[in-house]
Amino acid sequence: MSMFKYTHEMILNSLVAEDGTEKARAIVIPSGNEVSTNHMMFRKDMELRKDEKGFSIQRFGEYKTRNVLGQKMYKTPGVRGKKSVMTIECDGLIAKDAEGVYEAGLYNFTFAIKMPNRFYGEYAHPNYMGFFKPVMIGFEVSPDLAADGTKLAKVIANDLNLVIPANNKFVYVKAEGSKVILTIPDVYGHFGEYRFERYDPTMCDSCLGEYFSRNVEDKITIVDGLEPFCTGQWLIENYRFPSYPNVRYAALNEDEYPIAGALYTEYTFTYCANRIGFGGMSGVGQEVSAVTKHVLFVENSLVDDFEKVIKDAGIDIVGPDAPAGDDKKIVIINAASISKAQGSVQLTADESPVKENAQFTWAVVSGPATVSTDGVLTLSEDANVDDVIVVKASLEGYSDGTIEIKVIA
Repeated sequence: MSMFKYTHEMILNSLVAEDGTEKARAIVIPSGNEVSTNHMMFRKDMELRKDEKGFSIQRFGEYKTRNVLGQKMYKTPGVRGKKSVMTIECDGLIAKDAEGVYEAGLYNFTFAIKMPNRFYGEYAHPNYMGFFKPVMIGFEVSPDLAADGTKLAKVIANDLNLVIPANNKFVYVKAEGSKVILTIPDVYGHFGEYRFERYDPTMCDSCLGEYFSRNVEDKITIVDGLEPFCTGQWLIENYRFPSYPNVRYAALNEDEYPIAGALYTEYTFTYCANRIGFGGMSGVGQEVSAVTKHVLFVENSLVDDFEKVIKDAGIDIVGPDAPAGDDKKIVIINAASISKAQGSVQLTADESPVKENAQFTWAVVSGPATVSTDGVLTLSEDANVDDVIVVKASLEGYSDGTIEIKVIA
């Protein structure tokens, strides 16, 4: 029934119109502004309510406080993107054997760059489950090189730069002392899984040897980046794409076009109003209410004045500092089914309000499946069609998010 779901959005770059009038203001709505009707029930309702609080926003609408769901408006501040960074500490990166001798030889270092919310063709992969770009280098380590972290860092950085195209630097690599620092220039990029492997020619009788993974978790650290939200560029991409009607001379409502470089704060509320004169078909005299969602993007320098208007109208603003509970929620955004042939699916969750560098804890509550720390749900071998899997995402200070996923053929 998506045709009956209505969302209204607006961008506020100023609270003053060109003619000097206020764009946003708290108001008192006279009871006579209700709806003229001869129905005695509605006439009595009008008499009881009389004058009431509300707020008005030019070209956005006039809203009665009592119709704002819970008398609450939800605030989510915008954030600028931050780049993901991986650091490799090369001092002690090569382990020693029981006799204290460095394990020299051939090594592989492999990692992936994920792009979960940007679908560039170069990140397409035969594994259709996700967009990522694999990177692999191989290098030989002598005992002398293993003992010198600074030289080893230069070797690894040089080899990585050799496999990254000069005209498409999707990751910047540099050596600083004994550290190799990798930075993804696109704030929508994230480091995925990595493997550091050593070649052992003695571990396979029927082949030339195998590469075995080494535990280097204490030597490799990843600071995950932060994707932008409510920046001027983000609003252009998501709400005001630069099509001709939006950027032409004297464009309609051009004062709402996002300002490049600006940061905005999102305010959302749900409005529930009785539709007087309309009725449902489930019972005699059934009342009908219209429920709509409204979103305002307010330029950050206007936030204090805008919030004063809303509070003067008797509406509470629920923001990032709200206590844990119903105001801080996690929503898992995934289809409600998974096919046996598919086998696994990447789960995604959103927290509201947004928390910087949020790391969810995933768990299977019930059902034949497992879930990894990064949210990949995998069906168990004994999973059957029509089984239902319940998955939970947790984040400190937020109410848990759950989803039921049904196994289909």
